[in-house]
This record gives sequence, structure tokens and C-alpha cells, in this order.
Amino acid sequence: MKKSKKNPNFINGRHYGVRGRLFAVLFSVILLLSQCILLAGCGKKETQAPELIDPVRDIVSYRPVTKRVVGIEYILYGNVVPVEYPCYNEKSIELTEIKVGLGDYVQEGDVVAVADKEGVDEELSDINYNIAQLGRKKEKTEKIYDQNFALLETEKSTEVYLKGDLSGLNRQMQIEQENKRYDLAVLDTRINAERSAIERKNRKGKKVDIVAPHSGYVTYVKDMSESNVAQAYENIVVIGDKNDLYVEVPDVNIKDYKYKDYLSKWTKINGSNVPIEEYDYDPSLSAYAYASNKYPCMRFLVPGADLKLGDSVSLFFMNDPMTETLAVGNDSLYREGLDAFVYVRNDETGTVEKRKVETGAADHDYTEIKSGVKEGEMLLYSNKIVLPSNPGEYKVETGTYTETVTLDKISPARLYYDIYISEYDGRFEKVEQSVNVGQETPLFKIIISGGNADIEAAAVAIDDLNTNHRIFLKDYEKSKKELDKALKEAIENKPLAVSAYEAMPGLMEADMARGAINSEAQIRTQLNILEIEKEYEQKDFDAGSVKLSSDYKRIKKNKGGTNEIEILSRNPGFLGTCAVQTDQPVSKGTFILSVERSPGEEDNTRLYAYEPPLTDAGACSPANLGARVSFKSGDHEVGGFCIGRNYEKEKYYLFSKDGKEVLTFSNPFRKKVPNQFYTQMDETVSESEMAGAQLSYELASFSNVVTVPAKCIKSETNQFSGEVKQFVWKIENGEPVKEFVTVYEPAVAMEKMMILKGVSEGDIILE
Repeated sequence: MKKSKKNPNFINGRHYGVRGRLFAVLFSVILLLSQCILLAGCGKKETQAPELIDPVRDIVSYRPVTKRVVGIEYILYGNVVPVEYPCYNEKSIELTEIKVGLGDYVQEGDVVAVADKEGVDEELSDINYNIAQLGRKKEKTEKIYDQNFALLETEKSTEVYLKGDLSGLNRQMQIEQENKRYDLAVLDTRINAERSAIERKNRKGKKVDIVAPHSGYVTYVKDMSESNVAQAYENIVVIGDKNDLYVEVPDVNIKDYKYKDYLSKWTKINGSNVPIEEYDYDPSLSAYAYASNKYPCMRFLVPGADLKLGDSVSLFFMNDPMTETLAVGNDSLYREGLDAFVYVRNDETGTVEKRKVETGAADHDYTEIKSGVKEGEMLLYSNKIVLPSNPGEYKVETGTYTETVTLDKISPARLYYDIYISEYDGRFEKVEQSVNVGQETPLFKIIISGGNADIEAAAVAIDDLNTNHRIFLKDYEKSKKELDKALKEAIENKPLAVSAYEAMPGLMEADMARGAINSEAQIRTQLNILEIEKEYEQKDFDAGSVKLSSDYKRIKKNKGGTNEIEILSRNPGFLGTCAVQTDQPVSKGTFILSVERSPGEEDNTRLYAYEPPLTDAGACSPANLGARVSFKSGDHEVGGFCIGRNYEKEKYYLFSKDGKEVLTFSNPFRKKVPNQFYTQMDETVSESEMAGAQLSYELASFSNVVTVPAKCIKSETNQFSGEVKQFVWKIENGEPVKEFVTVYEPAVAMEKMMILKGVSEGDIILE
């Protein structure tokens, strides 16, 4: 038969079902007859004819019975990453040096960062003085309370003698006990706070080396552009082992993961299904993460697979066995009550047979058939989609599917930090300059005051101490003289009051007797407290004299007026945010700023890239670790890969060390650019080439996957549910049939699409 434009059974010279229209006519007749019989059957339950075989609305189409894996598949997307080893400190520290940059190779045991604070002796001296002073105050407080308790015991004896009520004194003793407990607790809290300050100062005064726990490449360095403080368990540096790879799913953490107990888990490697397994944490580690409310990303192993750093991977999960069974499209099934039917085309007789089938498992597109049909039989299916006019054919291939984004904001990578800390006590003064600084460029000044005003203030402090001591001694002598006189009178009056009360108890008020009897003990208590206060005032005076004299000598030694110390940059670089303001007082060891620097023009193989253009809408993430990149400037094109990226939120690492659970975190970079990343190029790129250059990077890259032209993929929408399904026209037995497919949804426009399920390499589809 020759090709004819009037023959709808031919498309591009290929015959797609010459009997199709004959079957359509025959089936319409059968359908009309069956409807008449059903309408004529009085008293019988009406059986509804399949809606989708109405020739007015549907195109008569057939699909073969095939073997398929039936079940609802869930898909996660992961990236191949190296096992990483964090470098951190268990307590908060102030860093003075970062020795490595992104992309550097380090050996296990190498020092990658240093925390080193010196010159805290004066601060420690002040703190120790405060502790000693508080200790003396505590001793004095205890002795004074002991005197008050002794007085209350004496007054209780008087009440027993007078046969009075003891309840008031007992209550007063309880109040005094509680007051003593509270006052001593307050002093203990202040002493402990000072001791903690000593611990912090001592820790600052010791050199802390942060060392690499494993050999590998640096994949993360803490952003030091605004602060040198590393929190407890904050990652300072992270090292990756490129020889030890696994798959990480960045969008799912261990708390959100819900496929642990699913029967089938796999990925596709070179077109074949390969089992995967969770790269699990020990139960104790997982429990620790849950208790901390910090959850690392899910990770998976692919045993036996040759993973490649930077690749993207599709992970499949199904709660059914991954075995092939006979299956038909859901659009071929019709039901009458509990029974399921299909319409089978008989190519020999030219008829369509309604046949009952036994169904099994089902998913969104297909249903398992346990009996009733055979593999290869052609079944009618619901179809409202007209075949494309004059389509070409495409043979499905496997290859690399890559989504690429291009940006044009590139600069040399500033990988290293020069950290500047004040070496003096004084006043900060900023030097006005651009953010780009050269070598030995003035950065800031520290104004040190050591002149006559400070010496005079130290001398005045000594005079004040001596004057206050003399005033105290004068008041002491006066108070003691008055109390001695009162004590003598009380001793003389006590026997007279006791005798009078015993002789005539009815004629003498008990309150008068009580006052006379207790007066001696009350005055003795006041004298004892006065002596206690004198003792500890003398101790405070002696300690203060030593302290102030030492301060005076130190300040006098640094005489000669005001010194102005100008700090120059050690290397060229980019000026970070200044942590202090002009005229703000600073102490020795205060962080001022950092300067970010590059290795130098001769070693310009590492680049900093950021901010894709608006034309790449939706491309809002940086390159993944290991992702391929391509730099192009004029005719010069250089390849490379990503060596480090910014995280949008804290990234957690969970592991055990020395039998202890550890959970560390990497903070996002402080720069307000969410999608920045760093690259290692295959050869040096000059800084002059970066102006007007472009850098392309992979948002996603899947190896050996099924890809088809985007124009081959069609879609249909269910008018009732609104569900949209995607499909291709696949050639089966010489005829085009609708084959539902699962398509990877790209972040950017793509000419080719990746098919996750539905067609395989070698299949023929229509364009």
C-alpha cells in the first residue's frame, strides 16, 4: 500500500494499525446493541458501559499487556559527597589564626586553626583581688550572724527564767537562719562567677591548636569576616575524603525520612536498578540528635557502585516487592460491581472481546493482572488525545542529564584570613580606606593613654583608701568607748533588777526585768561585731594598699603622655567588617577585623562565584560540592569543579568521638549572598580575564540516565480531579500507544528531559 495523505493509518510512511477503524465501527455497533439490551431488561440492575469507549468522545486506541513493576514509587534526589570530618572545639574560643583555605589538602594531625590570647595577667590580678575581697566579706558575714545567734540564745534563757513566750524568739531565729543562708549563697554565687572568669581568662591565655582529625581536602572554612568567635561545637574547618563517597539527600533529614521500612529501595546505575541502603547512625547517636533537636541530612550507600563526586542521584522507594508482573493500564479497566473487565482485540477475527480479569496491586497508572489476559494481547484504553501530525521518531538513549546555570560575577577566591586583634588597652580609631587594601596599608589605630592624668588618678585612689581607713578607725574608737561605758552600767544594774524581780515579781513588770537582764549580752554582742568589722576592714585596707600601690607603679612606669599605635595590613586583601566603632575603648585581645586574602595572582586557580542572573529564574542554589564548572573569557575556556559552597542554614554533623556523642554544625557565610560558591580551575585564570567572563556550573548532573527531547513529552489533565499526567507516544508492535512517564522536573528550561520511569534505552517514541 502506498503512502496517502488521505489514509490516517499512515504516519511518516509507517503503518500504525490498519484495522483500527474497522474495530472502531464494529465496537460501536457492539456497544449500541449492548446498551439496547440493558435498557430493555426490566427489573435487572443496570450495567454502565465504559465511558471512555464512546467513539464520539474517545479515540479508539489499544495497548499491549506487558510485564511491569507495579507499585507507587517515591523519589528522593541526592548528591554524591565525600565523608567529612569537622574540626571544632568543645568550648567557645576566640581564634587568632586560620591556617588553611578551601581546596587545600591537609594531613591528619596538621594544625588548621589557632586560638591564642596573651596578656591577661593584669585582668587575672584584678579578678583574684575581687575573689579575696568577697572571701573576706563572707567570713565577716558568718561571724556577725554567729554573734546574733548567740545573743538570741541568751535572750531565750531570759524568757525561760521569766516564764515568758518563746515563740517570737524561735521565729526570729528561723528568719535569721534563712537570712544567713541567702546572704552567703549570694556571696558564693559572686565568688563562683569570678572563678569562672578566671577559668575563661586562663583558657584565653593558653594556646589552643585545632588539628585535622583526618587527611583530605578542606571543604568548609568558618566565615571570619565579622567575628573571630567560634561557638562550642561550631565547625571551624571541615575536611572531606574524596576516596570515601556516599549519597546525601539535602532536603530530607533523619527526622523527616519515612521510607525506613519500605520493601524496595534502589537507584539506577547504567540503566540497571541497584539496591541502596541507609547509611545509618547508631541508635545512641540518633537519640542524641533528637534530644538536641538538630537533625543531619539523610545519607545512603550504594554497595558495589562506582560513585562520582558531584553527581546527582535519583533514589526510589516502594513499599511493594520490586518484581515484574502482568499489568494493564488503569485506563483499560472497567468495573461492574466487584468485577473488573477489559476489552481485548482479536486480530484474527477482527472483533473485540469483553473479558473478566482478576486484579492485584495497583499504582497511579497500572494494575497487576493475575488472570484473564496474556502478555502481548492488545487492550482497549481510554484516550482523548489525537496523535501528533507528521511526527518523527526518536530512539530513546541514555546519557548524562545536566542542568547548567551561567553567571557573570566572578572574582579571585579570597581563601585565607589575616585576623587583627588589639595588642593594647586603649581607644580605637578607624582609618578611612577602601575595602581593597594593599600590603602595609594602615588599617586602624589604638590610642594608649599613659600620661599624668592616669598617674594622678592612681595616686588619688591610694589617698582615698588611706583617708577612709583613718575615718573608720576614728569612728571605731568613739563607738567602742561608748559601748564600754554602757556595758559597765549594764553589769552594775543587772543584779539589782534580778533581786527586785525575785523579791516582788508582782510589783515589777517583766519587760523591765527583761531589758535589764539582756542589756549586758546585747552590748557585748555589739562590741564583738565592732571588733569583727575592725578586723576585716584592716584586712581590706592591707590588701587594697598592696593592689593600688602595684597599679600606681605600673601606670607610672608607662608615663610620657599619649601613645598612638598604627596597625598596618600584613597582606593585600579585602577588608572585613570592623567589630568596633571609632572612639570605642578596647582592651588587650579584643577582635578588631579580618582581611580576606588570596594566594596571589600566580596561583589564581581558585575562583569565587556568586549571584546567577535573573534570567535563570528558579536557579536559587549554588553549585554542589564536586559539581563541574566551566570558565569562559573570549576564546579562553577552562574547566574545573566546586570546592566549597554556602549553606542556607546550619548543616549538622553527627558522630562519636572517644565513646561520646558529638553533634557539630557549620554556619552559613556571613556575606549576604545565598548562592555563593568556590571553584578549583584546571589552570590559572588571570584577574583581568574575569571582567566580562562567564562561569557555567551544574545545578544537577545525572549520569547514564534516560533522556528524551522535551517536545516528545505530552500531558493530559483529568477534567474532574485536575490531575495532570505526562506521557509519550511509544511504538508497540508497530503501533503508537500512550505510555505514562515520570519526568524529573528541572529548575531551568531544558531541551531534553530526564525520564525516571516509563521508557527504556532503545524504545522508539514519537516526537
